[in-house]
Amino acid sequence: MRKQVRENLPHQTEGWMAEWTAQWMDGWAPGKNFTWYSRDNRTAREHLLPHLRLLNQTHCCFCDTYPVEDSTTEPIEHWRPKGDEEHAGYGYTWTNLYYSCNRCQACKGALWELALIQPDTEDYAFETFFEFDFETGVISPNAVAHDEVKHRAARTIVIYGLNEASRPYYRRLALKKWVATAPHEQIINDFAYRNFIEGGSQN
Repeated sequence: MRKQVRENLPHQTEGWMAEWTAQWMDGWAPGKNFTWYSRDNRTAREHLLPHLRLLNQTHCCFCDTYPVEDSTTEPIEHWRPKGDEEHAGYGYTWTNLYYSCNRCQACKGALWELALIQPDTEDYAFETFFEFDFETGVISPNAVAHDEVKHRAARTIVIYGLNEASRPYYRRLALKKWVATAPHEQIINDFAYRNFIEGGSQN
């Protein structure tokens, strides 16, 4: 989960977000399917995706897979679940939306808890919360972190399925591709799993 910096939306889009929030909440009910409302012949999703892609250089904001658009339908992840009555008002909140791959979104589903890490908060740093085993590709909580930090990292790993299925294998594969790439062609943002590559290439 790479550190990210969230830019402000254009002023006009911010105004639309407020309108869409009011529209969504006006008709909200338990079990209601989420709707991407439209403006200027484009859905809110179409307006927001270009800005969300920039949040993590078109990588998934959680697992850092790349390129997302080549293998998925480019989901927009609601960090606080939009179908939950407590968090329904966050359905169109800019800071609640993330560029995600299908697998991360499917693993998380409607799960949410306060411990869950957001990669664009001011105090987030990868090395504070996580560490890698470069032999296996597995991501784990930072072994020397405080208990609360370990707990948050562990819950985030589980909820987003960061060690599920073949993910550790693909981290190791990305590192092998990086090592096999000529130095003058090594552009980090053209690779998946950048934290793994940066740490693994120094070992």
